[in-house]
Amino acid sequence: MEWVDPKIHVPDDKIASDRVQWAVNNIPKFCILPWLNLHTTPNGEIKLCCSIQTHNSLVMDMENKVERPFNFGYDDITRIWNSDYMANARDSHRSGLGFFACDECYISEERTAHSPRMGQNESWLLRQEVDQDVQKTMELSTTNSDAARIDSKPISLELRLGNQCNLQCISCWPMSSSLIDDERRDIIANSKHDEDPLATEIIHHQWQREVNDVAGTDLREWFDTDQFYDNIRVIAPSLKRLYTTGGEPTLIKANYKVLQMLLDAGNTGCRIEFTSNMKTWNSAFYDRLEQFDEVEVQMSIDGLDEIGEFLRYPTKMTEFYDNVDRLLRIASEKENWTIKVYTVLQACNYNHLMPLWEYLMNQSHRYGVNINWWPITLYMPKYLSLHSVPKEQRLDYVKTVQDNVKIINDQCDIEYFWISEGTEQAYVESLINHDYDDYLNKKLFSYLDILDKSRGTNGVEMFKDLRGD
Repeated sequence: MEWVDPKIHVPDDKIASDRVQWAVNNIPKFCILPWLNLHTTPNGEIKLCCSIQTHNSLVMDMENKVERPFNFGYDDITRIWNSDYMANARDSHRSGLGFFACDECYISEERTAHSPRMGQNESWLLRQEVDQDVQKTMELSTTNSDAARIDSKPISLELRLGNQCNLQCISCWPMSSSLIDDERRDIIANSKHDEDPLATEIIHHQWQREVNDVAGTDLREWFDTDQFYDNIRVIAPSLKRLYTTGGEPTLIKANYKVLQMLLDAGNTGCRIEFTSNMKTWNSAFYDRLEQFDEVEVQMSIDGLDEIGEFLRYPTKMTEFYDNVDRLLRIASEKENWTIKVYTVLQACNYNHLMPLWEYLMNQSHRYGVNINWWPITLYMPKYLSLHSVPKEQRLDYVKTVQDNVKIINDQCDIEYFWISEGTEQAYVESLINHDYDDYLNKKLFSYLDILDKSRGTNGVEMFKDLRGD
């Protein structure tokens, strides 16, 4: 049988920039990231991007005669970049069938009409208009010859350097928070199997697996290897985007070193993006940031005051407010600093976000800084998802969301803070498109009870209105 090229043909009569736009508009499930981006997990394993949950970037370890995932701390970046994993990702996105590992985006698009895939396509299309180097790299995705193995280097890098963190957010897990890892080990060691069976399932099954995963991997040494810094050195002069998260990236000293390597390479044009919980302020980190031309700070905020302190335990809101003020003072003096706020939309905050909007609106006007807010719908753990909230409650709240958006937008200057139609739609679609699961509702309250006993909080009482029948 004759082999058929799986790629969808991009019209040859279009100019380069229009070819990429054509691919985004006409190739189903097309994503530009396979030609631009690499992402590391907290243990250094390679994925295409942060939204992907599966790890299949395998390489043969000849010394031990086993397959293992590619690792940014132990494998050469050139070998990673043109591995079978990356080639398959490129072919799959050009075929219109989608990549097997990208289900998170496809599911999100069904439920919220938006996804990271769509956001990245939009962002890079704008970037190519003002950066010819970016445009040339993006053109590789539209060639009608072999677009899978490419003669280039990644121009976008997403780093998760271990799990060092200063918070125990209720939606997080041990691989992303050292404090959660410590807490859950202690709870496992001191809890009994004859308690609430749902609590037993959480503690002795789910959490036991998670802490075992942490114990069985390297969350410290992989980003302190010669290969790690060799890889950074190779891409430092031409990197266009560095995104780092954690853990809490401002605590992780290796992030300071990576930023310094970019500065030493003379690459102040690299756009630096990072996500922070804003609990602490590290001058060594921000002093380096201020030397770059473009910075995007993504503040991770799930609520304010009592709600915020519970969801982002052990946050103290006074510290948070002080650090946000410091950040916005800097941003007000920087032409190309972008401030975004991401909220993990979940059972315990879906109806508590109006105070956050009011705070962000007031801060944006006070400092003359645009603040962009976006809800990230939580899917795991399922008992914290919107599936655990009775659907009648969520549907009843849709009108409140719509009314609150109008109240905020009537007071706002669109230059500073604004709830866009797309943002409102993502919020509302999430409330509507999750079926209720009574088992998950009961499991939610078992989870809150576990936290209350460990932390001395009152989550069961605070969220009692979420209980199902």
